[in-house]
Amino acid sequence: MRIFVARASGVIGRLLLPQLVQTGHEVIGMTRKEGQREAIEQTGAKALPTGSDDCSSALNIGRFF
Repeated sequence: MRIFVARASGVIGRLLLPQLVQTGHEVIGMTRKEGQREAIEQTGAKALPTGSDDCSSALNIGRFF
């Protein structure tokens, strides 16, 4: 299943991403912090960094699905 996780670098997201990937899901993790991209990708998820006011990046989520 393809799953999108907003705030993937937050407290819950950091715990959730590895579990979702390990159970075979394709995961896209969004973060407002460019520096968190590597941490998200290390879990096996795809990273989608976006600014808090960057609507165009958020709207491009569809390209992953």
